[in-house]
Amino acid sequence: MLGAKREGAAPELSTAVEAVLARLGLEGARVTVSLVPFATDQDPSGRFGPLGAERVEILLAANPGEPERPLREVASGGEAARIMLALRTVLGGGLEGGGRTLVFDEIDSGVGGRLGPEVGEHLRSLSAHDQVLCVTHLPAIAAAAVRHLRVEKEVEGGRTFTRITELAGEGRVAEVADMIAGGADAETARAEARRLLAR
Repeated sequence: MLGAKREGAAPELSTAVEAVLARLGLEGARVTVSLVPFATDQDPSGRFGPLGAERVEILLAANPGEPERPLREVASGGEAARIMLALRTVLGGGLEGGGRTLVFDEIDSGVGGRLGPEVGEHLRSLSAHDQVLCVTHLPAIAAAAVRHLRVEKEVEGGRTFTRITELAGEGRVAEVADMIAGGADAETARAEARRLLAR
C-alpha cells in the first residue's frame, strides 16, 4: 500500500522539482525519484524496514544528453544544494509543523547575478516555516536574508578563532557592498547594496 502510493507520487515529485530547478538555473536537468526495493535477486531475504519496503533514490542528469545517475555520484556541491532547495520548496507545504533548521552551503556555486534573486527568494520563502542558515558570497542571496551574520577567521596568540558578528543597518549595507566587487567604500556599490536590501 505505502509502496503503491510512493510509486504514484514519484513522477509528480520529479516533475515539480524539475520545474523549480529550471527557475534556479538548471533548465535542462532531469530528476527521477526512484524506488529501490530492499529485497533484490541477490538478496531476496530483504525485509520491510521502519520506512517501508524500499528506499528512495534521486537520479540526476544535470545536462541534456547525459544519462541519469545517482545524485550522490554526479552532483556538484552547487547542484546538490539547489536540488535540496528545490525539494524543500516543493515539499515544504506538505510538512507538518515546520521548525526545522535547514543549512545550505555552496548554494551560490554556479549561480550568477541573474539567478541570485530567484535563489534568495526561494530561501526566504522557506524561512517562513523553518530556520534557514545559508553560507553565501553572492550579494543578492545575502540581501534576501532576515538576519545577516558575518563570519571571519582571526589568528590570535598563534591560534585561529572564528568570530561571528550580526550586521544591521549601515553595517549590513557595507558588507553587501563589499560583496559587490569589494566596493564597501564606493558609493555606487553602496547604492546597489541598498537597492538589493530594499527588495
